[in-house]
Amino acid sequence: YDFMQVIPGIKVAGIDISEYAIANAKESVRPFVRVSNAKKLDFPDKSFDLVISITTLHNLPLEECKQAIQEVQRVSRKHAFITLDSHHNEVERDRMEKWNLTALTYMSVENWKRLFAEVGYTGGDTPDAVYEQVKTGHTGHAESLKVVFDPQLLSYRHLLFEFLIREFGKEVAAHAVDRIARDRG
Repeated sequence: YDFMQVIPGIKVAGIDISEYAIANAKESVRPFVRVSNAKKLDFPDKSFDLVISITTLHNLPLEECKQAIQEVQRVSRKHAFITLDSHHNEVERDRMEKWNLTALTYMSVENWKRLFAEVGYTGGDTPDAVYEQVKTGHTGHAESLKVVFDPQLLSYRHLLFEFLIREFGKEVAAHAVDRIARDRG
């Protein structure tokens, strides 16, 4: 929904494992979403310029989670963005186990990094690649970053808009500038 608001005319597709979620999706996006499982995406290789999975893949058992991460990379032409619940220490792990009732695969940040390498998500053909090389899309490496922000000072929506403008340039900026300006405050 947010992408369609920011970039009029954009082609989008979405999946959810839940029939209820699809049936209750916003009416404007319902034609573009369908019931499916991320472990086997029903799209050809390199179908999308951007694939996003936000806190969902860890809800699969470990082997299916690995498959889903590989599928995200397979259907992405260039950009993939995956976030997963993780922990840095035992206190965080304990908290996560108490509030995340749906996660079937959860691990430390370091173990997620190892899993990404195992399934080829970070991959790449360029030894010791730096960001300037990775962002060209020619190294085979996935871009990743951790963004820490105060939602009292900056909304997630505004943060997303800023990312899109910087990443996809003027064609997005031309459609999003007015919306971003109104989102400031």
